[in-house]
Amino acid sequence: MPAPLRRRRQAGQRPKDADAALLDSMINPDLADRAQVRERYADLHASLWSRSWSSSPDQHVGLLTGPMLPNALERYGRAAAFAGVEMSSPLLDRRLIEFCLALPARQRGLHGYGKSILRRSMRGLAPDLTVERRDFSDLGAAVTVQFTKLLFEELEETLRGAKGALEGYVRYELIADALERFPRGQDAASAFRLWKAFTLASWLRRNA
Repeated sequence: MPAPLRRRRQAGQRPKDADAALLDSMINPDLADRAQVRERYADLHASLWSRSWSSSPDQHVGLLTGPMLPNALERYGRAAAFAGVEMSSPLLDRRLIEFCLALPARQRGLHGYGKSILRRSMRGLAPDLTVERRDFSDLGAAVTVQFTKLLFEELEETLRGAKGALEGYVRYELIADALERFPRGQDAASAFRLWKAFTLASWLRRNA
C-alpha cells in the first residue's frame, strides 16, 4: 500500500484521546486517577500511533514488541487455561517472524491483499472464497447478545446484588442504564457492558 494511503488509513483507525475514552468508559473516575489510567492510555497511544515508522519492517517490529500483543496473549492464555485448553500461537514462531520481516514490503500486500504470502500458501488447501476474501466477520456482538438474552435474569440479579461492591470500580449508573436498555433494544453495547460488569462482580465475589 502506498505510504500516503497507509497514513490515511492509520489516521482513521487511531483511538480516542484519554479524556474522550474515559467519558465512554465504565471505570470509576477515582479509580482511574489512582491507577493513572490517563497517563497509561497516553503512553499506549504514543507507542502505537504517534511514532513515525521509517519502514514497513520497522513498523511490524514496533507492533510486535509493543504492549498490545503481550496484553492479548496474556488475556487469551488465561481464558484458555480456565477452559482447560493449551493456547498455541504458531504465527509467532520466531523463525516465521524473521522470514516475514525479511520479505520485500510488496510481498506482504501484493495486489492490495494483506497477508499475501499466507493466502498464496493456502491456495488449494482452503476454498478460494476464503483465500481471496478482503473482509472478515466478527461474531462477537451477535454471540454476546444471544448469551445476554438467555442469561439476562442471572446477570440482572448478580449485578443489582453486587452494586455496593462494584461502585468502587465502575460507574454503576452505566450498568443500571444497560440493565434498563437491553430488554428494550437488545443492543450489543449494553450486552458488552453487562458482561464486563458481571465478570468483575464474579471475580470480586470469588476473591472477597
